[in-house]
Amino acid sequence: MSENVAWDYIQHLRTSNAAPTKATSFVQSLQIDGAEACILSRRILGSAELQLAMKSTTKQARPLTVAEVKKLHAVTIDQSASLQQRVLASHLLLMLYTRSRTSDLAHVHEVLHDVSAKAS
Repeated sequence: MSENVAWDYIQHLRTSNAAPTKATSFVQSLQIDGAEACILSRRILGSAELQLAMKSTTKQARPLTVAEVKKLHAVTIDQSASLQQRVLASHLLLMLYTRSRTSDLAHVHEVLHDVSAKAS
């Protein structure tokens, strides 16, 4: 990896209207041997920071209420609900309890249920 190649890529991200966080993510991924010149390059770091500054403010959804979470739980065991509704409710609860995003759960291959014995 050379500094010029990394610079060209950073500029490509800027001119192609890539996500504002993409350049910063790229720079952070350069924590490998041989990439020191890229990591220390002021023009690369500066351009990545300028692109990040263009990111719009995060607009988070409001938190779910206790009643809404209970409704999701009810849907998961409601035999009259369609399979799709039950799977979606379960997926949303998994996201809620693991504080995950959809993209995080896309990489899950197995869910193991950890059950511990109650204290006597």
